[in-house]
Parts: sequence; structure tokens; C-alpha cells
Amino acid sequence: MKMELIENCEKYVRQLFDEKLPASMYFHNIDHTLSVVAATERLLSELTVSDSDKQIVLVAAWLHDTGYCYTYEGHEAISMTLAGDFLRNEQRSDLFISEVNYCIRATRFPPSPVRQTHSIICDADMAHLSSPYYPELTELLRKEWEVHLGQTYTEQDWDKLNLRFLSTHRYFTSAGQSNWESGKMSNLRSLERKVQRSDDDPLYPEDKP
Repeated sequence: MKMELIENCEKYVRQLFDEKLPASMYFHNIDHTLSVVAATERLLSELTVSDSDKQIVLVAAWLHDTGYCYTYEGHEAISMTLAGDFLRNEQRSDLFISEVNYCIRATRFPPSPVRQTHSIICDADMAHLSSPYYPELTELLRKEWEVHLGQTYTEQDWDKLNLRFLSTHRYFTSAGQSNWESGKMSNLRSLERKVQRSDDDPLYPEDKP
């Protein structure tokens, strides 16, 4: 697999985020993109994927959140436009661009993977659900939603929202399941215990003096 395109893609995304990404993007920032790229590389190392598809999904991993530089809701459509502009400048074919954009579109909620490449990026985008730092990461997302969507949550309501999400989420690839399902379930059980404690004590935890 030729790496020049991936390297150029990384340079483009880093520069774009440095220049255009709002400072209030507490979760969807370069750190998240780097984690998605690393998770994508991990899945690609464990699954049987052609070199051309590896390149497609890695490019999509780098570019999938670039639309946040210009809009919050519907950012995937902007990411696809930016991907097309970047890849045409890199002299990639229309077919290659279409496949990258199908991967980006697949990450929209709820995720809708059709091909293996779509499943890989969807799983990589949610690898953080298994992280031991999951509570801190979701707190960053909570702050981001408050700024960009005007949505505020009590700690109890936020925990319940995340518990519902973890309960319904699934990893699509065998490698995603083997790498991250166990950690995700550990986070789910921790949230279940926390929600149970807060339901048992209406003053737990945020309303206590």
C-alpha cells in the first residue's frame, strides 16, 4: 500500500484543524481523529483487506470529521465535500473518491455499514467506548453538545443517555468485537451501577450539599 497519500492526508487534516476547528470542539478534535486512525490501523492489521481498501478506509478515517470545521449537525456532508476536493487534488479517481465518501457517510448515526470498509470505520469511530477513560471522554462530549447544540444534561440524565447508547451499540467486525466489546461491557456495567445508585438516592451525586 502506497503511504504517500496517507501522509498527505494527515498533513491536510492537521493543518485544517489547526486553522479552522473551533476551540470548543472538546471531543471531536485531532485527538479523536488520531484515535480513530489508530483503531482503523489495528483492525486492518487483523482483518483480511485488500491494499486498495486499506487505503480507502485510512483516508476516510483521517477525513471523516473534517466537516466539524464548518458545521456541527450534518458535518458528514461537508466532510465528504472536503474529501472530494482533497482527493481530486491528489489525482484520485472518481471511484476512489466515492468509496471514501461511502465510508464517511456510513459513520452517520445510526451507523449504516454495507461493505467491510464501512464496518471498519464505524467500529474504529466507536473504539473509545471500551476505553478506561470513557467517563472523561463522554464528559468532553457533554460539554461540546452544550456549546454547539444547546443541549444541557444533569449528570444523572447524561449517565442514562450513555447507558442506553452502550446497551444498543454493536461492533460490526470480528476484530472490533474481540478488541473492544469486553471493555465496552465493563464501562456499561460501571454506568449501570452508577445509575442504580443515583436512582436509589435522589440526592446522588450532584444535588448533595
